[in-house]
Amino acid sequence: KEKHIGDPTHFDGNRKDAVRWFISVRVYLEENHEIYDMDESWVKFATQRMTKGTAREWVDSFYQKVMAKEYQNRQLGSTESAWGTWNKFGDQFWLSFQPLDQENLAILEMQTLTQKKCRTLDDYIQKFQSAFMRSNLPDGKTIVQMFMRGLDQDLALSIINQGKPPETLANWIPKVTEAYNWRRQYSVALGHKLPEASLYKNQTSHSHNHGENMYHQQDPNAMDVDAIDFQKCKEYRKQGKSYLCHKMGHMQHEHYSELGGKLPPVPGQPKEPPRKQNRNKGNFQQWNNGKSQNIRKIDNNESLNATDIAAEEDTDSQDF
Repeated sequence: KEKHIGDPTHFDGNRKDAVRWFISVRVYLEENHEIYDMDESWVKFATQRMTKGTAREWVDSFYQKVMAKEYQNRQLGSTESAWGTWNKFGDQFWLSFQPLDQENLAILEMQTLTQKKCRTLDDYIQKFQSAFMRSNLPDGKTIVQMFMRGLDQDLALSIINQGKPPETLANWIPKVTEAYNWRRQYSVALGHKLPEASLYKNQTSHSHNHGENMYHQQDPNAMDVDAIDFQKCKEYRKQGKSYLCHKMGHMQHEHYSELGGKLPPVPGQPKEPPRKQNRNKGNFQQWNNGKSQNIRKIDNNESLNATDIAAEEDTDSQDF
């Protein structure tokens, strides 16, 4: 019976996954050597799991070579397998899918990898270790500096402040994990439900003003006012009380319609001082044909004065 131990996935031609996929295929076939007992069966098994991406195009070309070899064998009367040996298949595979400059790519990954880009601290450690193994660099200060650069600053400083920091990655990882777990236990003991990214910080974030994060120091002895207000508001909702006037039978939003869109004064808060009324309110001059009554009076008086002056001038001229 076939043993389904580490059943290989389908290879899509990604060079980064070539080594892992090829080794997984070989291990699976070795575990089931009683079923796959010939090189031809090994090659067929591998090609059946190369059905995606550029790997599929490579297999199509490989099948054409197999068909041409079979036709040639029939013409020559040869019984040689057209599929070739497993070693020959491996040589052709690595010629096409061998990772390009694997060591430099691994070094670049270690230099750019950060804890913030990963989901958790464990995820960061695993990715860094994987890149370190592919880089073929010795474990030492260079690797440690890359590892510290990617860590959160507070977490890295907590290790450095303990005294002489470790000089190898193998010794750094246990120290970082221990410091991280201590901070987690400390936050749980204080009753803080902090997110994964904040477990190694002495800060908690609250979202204000359209999602902007503002950080402040958390006092473990301070009273949680937000939690009290929330519990009180929850009880008021169950009892049907208004959170403003503390009376049953109506809710807070009903005050708006009763008071013309205005809220009643909250107990304990000073009342708003009355607004000053405009002295000129209601005493506006009425305009008629673009002029007020006062202006019309002035115009009439001026016209009367002009008539009197004209009459006096006529009298004087007659006397003369």
